[in-house]
Parts: sequence; C-alpha cells; structure tokens
Amino acid sequence: MERLVFALAFALTCSMSALAEDKPDLTALMKPVAAFAAAFNRVQTAYPTDAFADSMVVLDQFGPFVWDGTGGAHDWWSRLVGRTPEEHARLLVNPDKVVFGNAQFVNVSRDGTRAYFNVPSTLTYTLNGKAIVQRARYVFAEQKFDDGWKIVASAWAVESDTSVR
Repeated sequence: MERLVFALAFALTCSMSALAEDKPDLTALMKPVAAFAAAFNRVQTAYPTDAFADSMVVLDQFGPFVWDGTGGAHDWWSRLVGRTPEEHARLLVNPDKVVFGNAQFVNVSRDGTRAYFNVPSTLTYTLNGKAIVQRARYVFAEQKFDDGWKIVASAWAVESDTSVR
C-alpha cells in the first residue's frame, strides 16, 4: 500500500511539473505586442524590430490587404505611420492609438519556438473630424529567435466601428 501511495504521489508530482512547464510565458509572448503598441502610439517611423521579424505576413483592413516578406512588412508599417513627411506630421498632430488586452487562446508549439494567440484590441482614430473607436481582434503568430519572441504574422479583424461625439 505504501508503494502505491508513493507511486501515485510521484506520478502526481511529475504530472504537475509537466503542466507547469507547458504553461506559456505570457509576459514574454506579449513583449513584442507591447513594443508594437508603443511604436504605433508614438508614430515611430522606424520599423520596430523589437516587435516584428524582418520578414512577416500582415493582413489588415486597408489595401492591398495582404503584405508579405521584408518589403511588404516594411511598406505596411510605413502606411501606418505615414509614408511621407506630410502624412507623418499629420499623424503626430492627431495620432491614432491602439490598446491591446490580454492574450487569449494561446497555443505554443511542442518545441517552444512558435506561438499563436489573439488579443482583444481597441483602435481610436479620427476620420473626417470625427473620433472613431474600433474594436477588433488582433491575431498574432510569433517565433522565438535568439533575442526573444517576434511577431511573424498578424491579422486585424474588425468587430465594430463606433463614432464618438
């Protein structure tokens, strides 16, 4: 009987430690997302390499809707923060603002080098003089590099647009 109790206790301890190891490090996964938000909210012109891999795939609600590879990802970023000095200056006066919630539906590959999750998000921007609040899901795929996690794919899925008076 003592052997059975010991064996069960040992098995439970091993399974609990395996569960603890399988739990993803959400702080590490959200670090590139936070870097993305910070760069976007301050209208940073330089491509945020602390958030994104150099080559990535992006789906967004404005044309051409899909960007991929190094050139595509950098072009997408420049569209967000202004492709010309005039566009950038306008965005600095009235910047868009994104706020990300907590990661949900997190999946990490068995080898711990790839991850997928989505984040409830709010984008506030001005269109034709009206403040708009857009609620969306941002879906991210990340890869673990030597210097940490980086976003390798993202998709913005709008749930609602609301005019604010």
